[in-house]
Amino acid sequence: MGVFRYQRDFHAIIKRQYAGRLEHETMLRGAREELEARVLELEVLNRTLQNEIAERKQAEHAVVRERALLRTIIDTLPEYIYVKDAAGRFLLANQGWLTARMPGGGEIAGKTVFDIFPADLAKKIAAQDANVIATGVPMLEVEQKVVAKGVDDTTQSRWDTISKLPMHDAAGKIVGTVGIS
Repeated sequence: MGVFRYQRDFHAIIKRQYAGRLEHETMLRGAREELEARVLELEVLNRTLQNEIAERKQAEHAVVRERALLRTIIDTLPEYIYVKDAAGRFLLANQGWLTARMPGGGEIAGKTVFDIFPADLAKKIAAQDANVIATGVPMLEVEQKVVAKGVDDTTQSRWDTISKLPMHDAAGKIVGTVGIS
């Protein structure tokens, strides 16, 4: 009887081990299937992300090309063109404006009319800008004498026809002025 008891115990141990192994294999198979599904999902997401990155790069290149084209147009027009923020600081000006108004050269961004024009004219220009910003009404084809500071504190004067328009952001808020003379 002792041999049978050991055999029976041995068979019970083997059965338990086999059942445990089957349970572990089933759990591992389920985990593997879950992992494979997640890998497939991540591959799809990766392809989607790569496509979005490629589209964004194309859009960025299009913006750069468009900006270069606009800058070329602005700089080659014979009119003087400038843009100011709501505080009256210049954001940009075309090459014609810079040549006529700043013959000594230099950077325009951040300067105001008080840095470019004599005080009396600067006050008048600043008041015109403030009115366009406050009312949203463009100032169109107004003739005025413009006196600019030249090299070595000399002045240059001429008559110009000036138009100023409100510049809006994407939400429609007035954020500055665009001027053409």
